[in-house]
Amino acid sequence: MMLGVPGNCLILRVYWSKLRKTSTHVLIMGLAWADLLASAFQIFRIASNCLLLEQAPPAYKNCTDYFLHTAIGTSALITCVIAFDRYDCVCRPHHRLLSRKRAMIAAVCCLATDATVNSPEILEVFHPSGLTSVILLTFQIFTCFSAAVLMVVCYSKVYTTIREHVKVGVASSISGRVRDSSAQQSTQIVSCYTSEANSITLQCKSNCNAPSSAKFAPSAATEEDKGEESNPTPSDKPTSHIREASKAPRGPQAGASLQQPATKLERKTTRMLLISSVVFLISWLPYIVYIILNLSDLQRHGAISPTALLVVHLATYCVYINHAVNPIIYGVANRRFREDCKKELRKLRCW
Repeated sequence: MMLGVPGNCLILRVYWSKLRKTSTHVLIMGLAWADLLASAFQIFRIASNCLLLEQAPPAYKNCTDYFLHTAIGTSALITCVIAFDRYDCVCRPHHRLLSRKRAMIAAVCCLATDATVNSPEILEVFHPSGLTSVILLTFQIFTCFSAAVLMVVCYSKVYTTIREHVKVGVASSISGRVRDSSAQQSTQIVSCYTSEANSITLQCKSNCNAPSSAKFAPSAATEEDKGEESNPTPSDKPTSHIREASKAPRGPQAGASLQQPATKLERKTTRMLLISSVVFLISWLPYIVYIILNLSDLQRHGAISPTALLVVHLATYCVYINHAVNPIIYGVANRRFREDCKKELRKLRCW
């Protein structure tokens, strides 16, 4: 938790300084805000429990749990929206649904939805009931399974599309090389033909101008020379335009070379967010198991072993790792993020 606060602050600093923010940048900032609040509320709850020695009133405990669970749930929902944003960006580049403003609205809707869903924890203070815990656990397990299915579907489609783009890029580069080699060969053939034709023409001129015993009409020779000078043969014409045309860049190849950096950047961003989503699912797995065991224990009235519940409950603290590990994942998977972090840290130096 101590790493989550400065790490998420660094993420916010890096993406806030970008001049042209995309929907992905907005959602990453929203996720960083949710993780920052989750880490801060967890630190606050641990500190308050240590100071009050577990003697805090139930209302205080329910309120702190409400804010903590709202931040955790908002982080989970925004992670799902990020998976859909990757699908929207890579698979539907010309018909996108999420713009920068819509991404901001989606992040706010995630916060409002989770705050509404966790409101029974506040109602539990005024009207204690066992039904509220069942409703909360049921909705949480539904949210976890829905998030897992959405992430798997979106990222599988994203990587299928990226693989197709890579194949198309390789094919276009190979065809471009073949066209260049054929153009070079044709240029060499044309140049050889031109040089041979020029040499033949010069030889013919020298033979015509040489004195001979045969008598030619001066007027006819002059007219022929004038005709040759005024209407040069195709071999006398310059061939520089042929060579320049052969050296001109091909349209598809130039377009493919321009698309390669953008596709590479998309792959890096998608890989970074995919690793973050995988860590999210792994960290939430013990909590899902705990919810299932808790629901079955409530229905069967103590059929589950208390020791098993205690062990699984301790494993649920892995959920908080997800809120602190994202800065490390971004730094390892994305070199551009590391460079931006170095720039921002240099600006914060006081010496």
